[in-house]
Amino acid sequence: MEVCSLPPVQKTYQKFIVYESKQRMVVIACTNDALNFRAIEFDRTHPCDLLWTCSDEAMTEGEIDVYMNKLRGKEEPQAKSYKKTLQQVATAFGIVGFVRFMEGYYIILITKRKCVAQLGSHLIYKIESTQMRYIPHQTVRIPHPEETSYLKLFQSVDMSSNFYLSYTYDLTNSLQSQMRNYPGPPPRMCSKFIWNLGLLKRVVQLEQIQGKELRKACPSWLVFIVHGYIGQYNISVFGRSIYLTLIARRSCRYAGTRFQKRGANDDGSVANEVELEQVVHNSMTTAHDSGEFTSYLQHRGSVPAYWSQDTAGMQPKPQIVIDLGDPFTIPAGRHFCALLQRFGSPIILLNLVKKREHRARESLLTKELLHAVKYLNQFLPAEHQIKYIHKDMSRITKRKEENLMAILEKISENVIKETGFFHSGPQLHCFNIRRHRKFNQTGGMGYQPGFVGRSQTGVLRVNCVDCLDRTNTAQFIVGKTVLGQQLYALGVIDSPYLPFDSDVMCLLEEAYETLGDILALQYGGSQLVHRIRSYRKVSSPVTSQAGDVYQTIQRYYCNFFSDKEKQSAINLFLGIYSPREGHTHSWDLPTDYYLHHPLCSSSARPTVDFFFYRKWWNEKIFQSLPLPYREVSLEETDEPDIKKFVEFESSSDEDSFYEYYKPFELTDMDKMFSSIIEGIEEYKPGDVENPSPFVQRVTTSLSKSKSKRFAPVGSPQPLYDQDTSSSSDVSSDEDIWQLEDQPTPSKKKNLQARPDHWLPSCQDTYGFTLTAPKEGDLELYKKSDYVFRRSCQKVRYKLTGTRCLKEQAMWVLGRYFATDDCFSVTLPVVSKEDINIYNKIANHTCL
Repeated sequence: MEVCSLPPVQKTYQKFIVYESKQRMVVIACTNDALNFRAIEFDRTHPCDLLWTCSDEAMTEGEIDVYMNKLRGKEEPQAKSYKKTLQQVATAFGIVGFVRFMEGYYIILITKRKCVAQLGSHLIYKIESTQMRYIPHQTVRIPHPEETSYLKLFQSVDMSSNFYLSYTYDLTNSLQSQMRNYPGPPPRMCSKFIWNLGLLKRVVQLEQIQGKELRKACPSWLVFIVHGYIGQYNISVFGRSIYLTLIARRSCRYAGTRFQKRGANDDGSVANEVELEQVVHNSMTTAHDSGEFTSYLQHRGSVPAYWSQDTAGMQPKPQIVIDLGDPFTIPAGRHFCALLQRFGSPIILLNLVKKREHRARESLLTKELLHAVKYLNQFLPAEHQIKYIHKDMSRITKRKEENLMAILEKISENVIKETGFFHSGPQLHCFNIRRHRKFNQTGGMGYQPGFVGRSQTGVLRVNCVDCLDRTNTAQFIVGKTVLGQQLYALGVIDSPYLPFDSDVMCLLEEAYETLGDILALQYGGSQLVHRIRSYRKVSSPVTSQAGDVYQTIQRYYCNFFSDKEKQSAINLFLGIYSPREGHTHSWDLPTDYYLHHPLCSSSARPTVDFFFYRKWWNEKIFQSLPLPYREVSLEETDEPDIKKFVEFESSSDEDSFYEYYKPFELTDMDKMFSSIIEGIEEYKPGDVENPSPFVQRVTTSLSKSKSKRFAPVGSPQPLYDQDTSSSSDVSSDEDIWQLEDQPTPSKKKNLQARPDHWLPSCQDTYGFTLTAPKEGDLELYKKSDYVFRRSCQKVRYKLTGTRCLKEQAMWVLGRYFATDDCFSVTLPVVSKEDINIYNKIANHTCL
């Protein structure tokens, strides 16, 4: 029986130093332990093309010195003489890619990062700062008048805002696809969520696999970045740390802003498409095969049809227009075929758009979606048909007699019965003795002979008009239901149900509101207008309406005045638009419709996969159901896959140890990620009798509550100290192996004091009560400590290594006997000062 395990931690290049001369740019990459190096050389004599060479194999520190000296025609390393011609100009934590506008190429470097999450021994970082450097030398540069304009447009995409990377963990695939409990090859990276893929086109090579298939492969010194949101929280259960992680992957296909991108394109990619993964695991161990990992996937995206909104009149709510009526629902068919390929079956649609209106607006989308589902379900067997659920959240919220949260909870429970969730470990034995009806009804696949754990099959797809406010609330309720199932599967709670207003629910609500704010800023230009508590009807109406008005005005301004420029920047960043001499500039294009709908262009070729009006699904994908096709097959699919070179084949245990603990660096325990991650203590009241985070708290008034959930939600606070890297911090070539994370001092969290009755008293546990020592006893202890220090020797020593050189001091019990063995003992000579001290203590003891 195969054991579910995370992929092993591979040794990767994480530290980079850039040198420049008139003829070349040299990038030295090294691993965290500074034992393996690689040199990448770029030609600076060509004004337009990108010419680069890379060392064939990893090198040692001495070989790097020899290589750098050979650049000046020398064969022996002599006092680092290459300093005279090659000047160090930058240090970085990764290479994002390369971009060219009207002149030469730029290299994009990650100069600052911070750790935001960890899964086992895998660390996930957020990009904090980047730097662009022009590769060709200024002497060969051919100036162009529009180069500066394109450079500013490209840099308007703020890469320090919610771009993430991991050197060892695949952020483009789900946890389930990487911790496999059924036979099959390891999954490849999904290009749908790689936002710097367009920046890697020039260095991407074709690698032949098994002599037949051609797959795209990237060098090992490049990194892949994703866009969206990643946040991690600590659910401390009486000292046992359970990590809750939200990973939102935003698709780079048909990506854009709110009114600029609506509906779907010809390939079935929809606007504002985000895959949300909720991971809950026990962080007390970093073992990848511990069996204590759980996850659940959700999906959000625009209605898959050809529709848009007319913004010419600058109306607060522009009219929805169906651009093209498609009786065969081609974009919807391709979209749902992609969902079957990635998630399996069943596909459950939760439509939150209005159904009845005096003037048809949102209801047009409901009719289009319902028509698409009915048409596509004709050609599917009953067990794999698309399930459609419609709830008008706006109408339900206005009715006082209806409880929206109860309705959504009922829907989420039915969804879990169909899809299940992922658990990497076997079912606990206590569940066989004491079965819970709600947990036993959970769907999916698993807890069966031949399987370890359980798997999620299918996905819940939620949508409204913008896929922001209403969608975020619905996904929160689903996350609440799933969190109870996940904690129950891990043996943390005795019932898979979590009440509202408990500490863990306050943390989950804050996490989902932060997630919703980030996604709303990326797509709509403002934070959430309607929050979770406003739909729960527990927030103050005055405060809620004031915040709604402010966010509505901000979103209105961004949508009508800045979204077009932002859309042009996204097209340039993703490589959808490439500047060329003689072509229309990006800011002069009347629309980017033909860039995202290539079939509408007369020069466009038909797509590779021919769409059949009846057989809209792929036969190979259909045979793998209910399991996802991407997780059980390595054959060619409609979606191009990306493979990264695995250069080192060392012990995974050793790599995990070096990646997580970093023994080559001096570590401050107060600055470690596990010490300052936001936890449940932030949401726990100070005067409670039951410290359990799963107990429902009774709040008498909203104004008296000091909980963080009642404060306005802004940008998420950093979860880790920032790691900085800049050219001014490094001045010598020895820093190739000394480049390390430089965390800035962080303020410790002021956690609320715990009441004494939370823990059992010393009298109850040991049978006696601790009292304060007497004054005479304290004086005697001080004298005894003085005698001990007089009897010891203070020894100083130095800690040496590749990262540090620091002097320490410790007390070592001295040996004053000249001869001390089993044959003879020579008594030491006692000084008069020591005799006087002994007499004083002896007299005090006798008294």
